[in-house]
Amino acid sequence: MTAHTFLVPKDHTLEDILGFSNLLAAFSDEAEGFIFDFQTVGYDTPFGMIFISFAIRKFIETRTQAKISAVNFIGQWYAGSETYR
Repeated sequence: MTAHTFLVPKDHTLEDILGFSNLLAAFSDEAEGFIFDFQTVGYDTPFGMIFISFAIRKFIETRTQAKISAVNFIGQWYAGSETYR
C-alpha cells in the first residue's frame, strides 16, 4: 500500500495552520492511504485545532476510497478519533 504522511504543525500560529491547510488543499497526488502524524503537536489552541480539523475533513471528503489514519496522538485523544470520517 502506498501511503502519504502529513506532519501536523507543531505550533498553531496563523501562518502554520494556513500553510497546512493550503498544503492539503493543493495536494493532488493519489495514494491508497494518508497518515496524519501528530508527533510534534504541542499546546493545541481551540482555533488551531478547529481549523486543522476542518482542513483534514475537507481533504478526506475528496478521497473517499483512501484509508485514513492518525499516529502519535497520545495526549490528544481527539486526533485519533473517528471524527475525521
